[in-house]
Amino acid sequence: MWGGLGAAGATVGLITGGLLTGHAGWDCIFFLNVPIGSRPWHSRRSWSPGGAYQARRRYDPLGAVTATGGQMLLVHAMSTAPQDGWSSPKTIGTLATAGVLLVAFVVVERRAGAPLLPLRMLRNRAVASANLAGLLLGGSFFAFIFIGTFSMQQALGHPALQTGLTWLATSLSSVALAGLAQVLVTRIGAGPVMAAGMATIVGGTRWATQVPVRGTFWADLAGGLIVAGAGTAFAFISISVARLIGVGEATLASPRTWTTRPRSRRRGDIERGDQPRRQRR
Repeated sequence: MWGGLGAAGATVGLITGGLLTGHAGWDCIFFLNVPIGSRPWHSRRSWSPGGAYQARRRYDPLGAVTATGGQMLLVHAMSTAPQDGWSSPKTIGTLATAGVLLVAFVVVERRAGAPLLPLRMLRNRAVASANLAGLLLGGSFFAFIFIGTFSMQQALGHPALQTGLTWLATSLSSVALAGLAQVLVTRIGAGPVMAAGMATIVGGTRWATQVPVRGTFWADLAGGLIVAGAGTAFAFISISVARLIGVGEATLASPRTWTTRPRSRRRGDIERGDQPRRQRR
């Protein structure tokens, strides 16, 4: 379900982004985060458990600040370095500050009573492998979307809305195969499905590089986009499942699916065996 919802959200986002970019300006897309983020914030009381658990709950604000600040500065430095120069004082200073904040984050997490990132999770082979695969998946596929969108608009002359509708081939194929991906992960394990998904994405993106300057959707674009979308279904779901394998405390490993559940219930679920069927003993 989580994989299907993610692909469905991408479908809606593509169309909405195309409409906003074409009729209101590309900078308006950032305002979408305001209503989307404010809704769960105002509804948090209806999702969270009663006052007894809330009174015991602890947070890690220092860890959140150092992690967020370090990553923001790192991204900012890498984004502006081509214009400012990699050896410019601004770039070097920003990178150094980002490094200091990220090192501080690790120190904070080692000492925090309720760390945002329990460092013991990084020693879990399943979680570490899934995180690495997730990094490769995100870096490669989002680059594919960026370059593909740029090519459609600049080389093929597609307007923003048409470009968004073209990407529906990718997201709809991912939605259609999400259920099959779940079944395969349960039966043969996350590793083989993950490898097959990543290889399928490579094949789809390689196919998409063959689109000619005057290419059309059905003759040139559809095949590669559909294959790449199919690969994301298998890769994304298997990575999400792999992050939960062998993890007793899954607060960070799958935040979007577990964040609304009390810690005691999460631990109880794992003790009762509420994990993929392959992992039961």
